[in-house]
Amino acid sequence: MFKELICPNCEESLQKIINAMCEGYAVNEIICDDNGRPTNYRFMEVNRSFLQMTGFKREDILGKTVKDISPNIDANLIDAYGKVALTGSPANFENYSELLDKHFRVSVFSPKKGTFITMFTDISEMKRTEETLKKHKLLIECAQDAVLYVKDDGMIVDANEAAQWLYNYTYEELLQLSIHDIRHPATRLEFERQMKQADKYGIVFECIHVRKDGSSFPVEVSAKGTIIENRGIRIHIIRDITERKLAEEKITYLANYDSLTGIPNRAHLMHELDMSIQRASRGEDKFAVLFFDIDKFKLINDVYGHDAGDKVLQTVSARVQNLIRKIDTLGRLGGDEFIIIQPLIEKAEDALPLVHRIFKAFDEPITVGSNYIKVIISVGISIYPDNGEDKEALLSNADNAMYAAKKEKDNSYKFYTKKDASV
Repeated sequence: MFKELICPNCEESLQKIINAMCEGYAVNEIICDDNGRPTNYRFMEVNRSFLQMTGFKREDILGKTVKDISPNIDANLIDAYGKVALTGSPANFENYSELLDKHFRVSVFSPKKGTFITMFTDISEMKRTEETLKKHKLLIECAQDAVLYVKDDGMIVDANEAAQWLYNYTYEELLQLSIHDIRHPATRLEFERQMKQADKYGIVFECIHVRKDGSSFPVEVSAKGTIIENRGIRIHIIRDITERKLAEEKITYLANYDSLTGIPNRAHLMHELDMSIQRASRGEDKFAVLFFDIDKFKLINDVYGHDAGDKVLQTVSARVQNLIRKIDTLGRLGGDEFIIIQPLIEKAEDALPLVHRIFKAFDEPITVGSNYIKVIISVGISIYPDNGEDKEALLSNADNAMYAAKKEKDNSYKFYTKKDASV
């Protein structure tokens, strides 16, 4: 067939060139029915790339018609080839071969009427990549998390709809920004370290980001470096964790504070006692532990009800909280028992002004509905390190001193003495 189409003197050289081509190459003869309508075509010559792309052997295809090889070939494809062969007008299009399960980019031209030459390139990998990118883009657009594509220099090159909503920027505005524009300035010192980790292994970290209106909010960022079109890109998946942080703060609060009174609970008090002992031992300082409760609190509950009892506990904690210094700690051990840790005292008597202020605070009864409830307080005091060098001893000794004080008149206090240990 080549002899009919090219100069005989050039045939050998041209055939070598055609066989060396990366594109598939086939010379075909169109077959028409009695009405001149294209119905089939015959393979007259193919090059090496054609055989490699299709997996056919030369002897299996030359002289055969396309319907011999692929009976279910699309009639529209034959019509397209026939139009080129009969009119001489070239064509370019993409085609999918079910037989080969491959996509091809096809160029068709006719060297003479009734014949056509196809030159085609296998674009299956490109098509698969395009489909993958479409699916990837669809997933990103459907994602609830913000997704940003960021260059090595920090400029944002792509963003999904969730990112636009999260930061209150339009898509076009985001593409004018650097990743630094949406990170809080206080986080910049960590940026280089985080991005090195992202490029090497990937990283998940928490950060503070900033919206268009300047408001800041906590986020969790999953970042990973990759190569897209020979260019280094980092993909940042960003989740607003404001609700999670609020929940964590609530859990932390509940773990450390009494739900009824809002002051430190037993666990928090034990921690504060440990810290107070450590600080005092380093500086050879003293601190006082004031242990107090409400005399005959059970009777208040029995007479006025537990709601009234809760109101009394809340009022007692609020009044005493207003009397202590910022460096002091008031907490509820449980029931009607309270503790005050009073640091930086020079001698035991330095705790007495606070004790007297507490007694004075309850000169006025507590009003609960139409009831006026008189509250009597008893206070026991132990001193670190005089009455104990660990929290167990300090609490036990302050407790014993408090029960000794109850034997005195109303609103009494007592410093711990060894004889109180038997009380």
